[in-house]
Amino acid sequence: MELSGKNVCYVGGFGGIGIASIKVFLTKSIANLYILDLLENQELLESLRKQFPKTNIYYEKFDITSSNCIKNTLDKVIYTIRNIDVFVNGAGVLWEDKVEEMIAINLTGLINTTKAVRNIMDKSKGGKGGIILNIASLAGLASFPCLESYCATKHAVVGFTKSLSNQSVFEKTGISMITLCPGCTETPILNNLTNLEAYKVQPVDVVGEYLVKCVEIEKNGGIYLIDDSVGREIEQNPYYLN
Repeated sequence: MELSGKNVCYVGGFGGIGIASIKVFLTKSIANLYILDLLENQELLESLRKQFPKTNIYYEKFDITSSNCIKNTLDKVIYTIRNIDVFVNGAGVLWEDKVEEMIAINLTGLINTTKAVRNIMDKSKGGKGGIILNIASLAGLASFPCLESYCATKHAVVGFTKSLSNQSVFEKTGISMITLCPGCTETPILNNLTNLEAYKVQPVDVVGEYLVKCVEIEKNGGIYLIDDSVGREIEQNPYYLN
């Protein structure tokens, strides 16, 4: 997708990968950027508006665990910028000691947000189509000891997003579904990891650059891994049950 003049909406835009990604999106001459996050970063918001005056940058407080908040916020987004071309689901936590809360954010909230925004973007329902990119994790492709619940949420994100990329569904909706699976990345989520020296930690800016590249590629059903600062598409083999 050519991003110039497009509208981007980013859930979790003030997180580590979120900040890195929106900075790259803003270099692409997008028309509007809508940041949805539970916590506001007013200082960064003002700085970005000064640095990129040609892009309208909005912020709205967003609780991904609240169905009412999802609906009301998306209604406000559409009222303000009319349509969404790119939607990124980037909210995520690593709370092995609070499993229900983690599932509510990493999985249930992502599912509810994806379904709500698909109804808006769906060409068969009057939308313009576009791209939804859901952020999973390397933990959505592999298993890690002591991160079993986190891995479960991220495996589910991969499966959910891939299921929505069915070609017949894409032809109807015009929405490309993309999954990005970052490896261990230099973000605050690392504070919840033990034995950190066992992991290769990549700079967050590299992930932000690759996320935007995946959007520009615009491959429906694409699953992308970026680990140790190297990005690649994951080869997928279809499996069918008879």
